[in-house]
Amino acid sequence: MKKEYLQYILLIGGILMWIVSYILDYKLIYPSAIIGFYLAPFLTLIGIIVWFINYKEKNKCFPNPFQSLYEISQNHGGPFAIHAIMLEFLVRHVLQFWTFCFVVWMIALHLISNSFRNTDAFQALTTKLKEDPITIEKTGGIEGFGFLVGGTLTNLGSSQKAELSFSVIGKKNNLKGNVLMENVSSWKIIQLDYR
Repeated sequence: MKKEYLQYILLIGGILMWIVSYILDYKLIYPSAIIGFYLAPFLTLIGIIVWFINYKEKNKCFPNPFQSLYEISQNHGGPFAIHAIMLEFLVRHVLQFWTFCFVVWMIALHLISNSFRNTDAFQALTTKLKEDPITIEKTGGIEGFGFLVGGTLTNLGSSQKAELSFSVIGKKNNLKGNVLMENVSSWKIIQLDYR
């Protein structure tokens, strides 16, 4: 197999795995979703490294998007030149552009989800859910929590509010839930809904 094809297989494989993991998480199919969320960025990163190595071997330098923009700009003039330049640049570098978009999405999702997972509100929620008889009955026992956690945290001076969306991985069933919590002296669940 040519080295050129390896980079495309790794890049496209990593991106497709990321998309499939997102869908699997939405459909509550675990542990496949979680494995994909952690494996896809590594495949994509290896694909980017292979692409850089191949580019360096072929062109004797690393990619320079500014040089490419300069070369394209020499072919265009007039009032709509910037639009033509950007369009031609995106067409010439379509794989690199979408790879960049997916890498930004991967990084942002990991940062946001991990930020919510490390909050006091989510830690209190997991502790309370592990003791909640309704949650235990619906799941058949809690094994863990899904990768994607999101919501809002609001500081109201002397108290705090949290609205979180999360997934519960159970022995028999998996659940998606939304919770409204409040913290005056300790976190309390105001409203908990499963869908």
